[in-house]
Amino acid sequence: MVKKRSGVIVKYIRIGKESRSLMLKSYVFVSFFVGFFSLLLLVLANITWIANPIASDSNLFREQYLITAVLLLVIIPLFIPLFVVSERYIKGLNNRWVDFYMACTGYVFIGALFLGLLISDPKYHMFDWPMEMIGKRIDMLPNEYGIIPIGISIVIMLIAVKLVKKLN
Repeated sequence: MVKKRSGVIVKYIRIGKESRSLMLKSYVFVSFFVGFFSLLLLVLANITWIANPIASDSNLFREQYLITAVLLLVIIPLFIPLFVVSERYIKGLNNRWVDFYMACTGYVFIGALFLGLLISDPKYHMFDWPMEMIGKRIDMLPNEYGIIPIGISIVIMLIAVKLVKKLN
């Protein structure tokens, strides 16, 4: 049973062990690595921006706000499904289907995150035949539209959290 006062890593491990949903177990594994590498990239970007002798002080301050915004936009929604399931386990409400649906919302977020990165990348991408038309349409979109799939997936996740909390 997940304890109320256990830390993030302990909750991660226990949810992975206690859940009966294979989808949630796989999401625990995938979200850990996506979160770890996102955090690693953000730390390396912060080190690079701090060590940059060309940047002025005002630019450095704005870039650190950017790092915080990206951290909030990527890391927190990545862990929301696991914390919702953990909260349900603390209350003794183990449901395999809720675990499955929350893992699905997490995977939708990860897919939207990569789609948003693909849209915001200014380079032209080469795709194989089945994805060629979709890839061309994605490359035609303005770079600013990259935030839209991420925002939609976060809204889907928040709706799922509200529905799960009504099941109590």
